[in-house]
Amino acid sequence: MRISILLILLSFSCFAQKVEWLNNIDSAKIESKAKSKLILLKFSGSDWCANCQYLDKMFFNSEIFKKFAPNYLVLLEADFPMRKKNKLSKDQQIHNEKLAEKFNKKGSFPLVIMLNEEGIMLGVITPSGKDIKGNIEKIKSFISK
Repeated sequence: MRISILLILLSFSCFAQKVEWLNNIDSAKIESKAKSKLILLKFSGSDWCANCQYLDKMFFNSEIFKKFAPNYLVLLEADFPMRKKNKLSKDQQIHNEKLAEKFNKKGSFPLVIMLNEEGIMLGVITPSGKDIKGNIEKIKSFISK
């Protein structure tokens, strides 16, 4: 009985995909080129933006996204936290501000953008936290181009 429970638990862990968010555009472009994947750039205010937190909880942390993303995307996050305890390094702040100057001039949060391997914007995704499959289809429409 114990062995069968252990085997069942191990089989579930085999299906769990690790989703890694990069925080540097240059690293994302290198990985994108090496793996022939598009870059999904997410602008977030992780500790103050309720819509960002909801989108993370309902979409980016969903099992469907976790299974899909590692196979098709390089994930890049530009976070703009406000709380002192979540403060980014000065270099990271500058990096994120440069990304915002280029891709998020209006300061929209959350904002999800698809980039090619050169870091050129292909388009904006407007994901819904409730429509996980629809969000995946929106992303797939950029992959199939």
